Amino acid sequence: HMTNRDPELADYCTLILSNISRPKGFEERVLTLVEKSPFDWSSFLDVFEKERDSKPKFYYLGPIFSNLSRSKKMRTFLMGDQESAPIVKLLSCIRFAKNHILRGGTIGTIKNCCFDEEYHEKLLGSEVDILPYLMMPLMGPEQFTDEENDKLPIDLQYLPETQEREQDPDLRVMLLESLLWLCSSKYGREFLRENNIYIILREYHKWEKDGLALLRCENVVDILIK
Repeated sequence: HMTNRDPELADYCTLILSNISRPKGFEERVLTLVEKSPFDWSSFLDVFEKERDSKPKFYYLGPIFSNLSRSKKMRTFLMGDQESAPIVKLLSCIRFAKNHILRGGTIGTIKNCCFDEEYHEKLLGSEVDILPYLMMPLMGPEQFTDEENDKLPIDLQYLPETQEREQDPDLRVMLLESLLWLCSSKYGREFLRENNIYIILREYHKWEKDGLALLRCENVVDILIK
């Protein structure tokens, strides 16, 4: 039903698969079963690039990919090879998806991919360029000096005064935890420092009210200022 994009049943099937793949260890079982079927994950990546106006909506593909990316096998698929990086198709969803289930599942997937230090250079490099997508939802209308802006990634410079932060504290926590995973490698730490991420977190910390999000922000800052 998912492969055929059945307008009546596909969304129910994604919800069921999301629930089945959630318990620890079940991600491997689901992936093993899928490998034996004609099902192709690649054919669903377009869902993350543009939300569908018609049924099926496939919102629960976000949580499915998040659950399955606990497996190294799925992370390897998403990171691709020297010529491709399927994970790129997920990135715009972090900023533009209106549905919080799809958006949250996407952020969870990205966070899991940040777990592998071997992928940090690819994630932060021009091929994937993940940093602006992680930082934009943590940025508000605060204005920086010209000198501060010059050190930020181009996509994060001179944002409009209408810029709003992600409203869901759980999703903000996952974004910060993604930064923490990136800080686990020397390359990641140095990259975040060179791109002046500290000043974004400095302003974000003044705004944040959620206790866990504040703690995760402080965890990242502690590493960056060492």
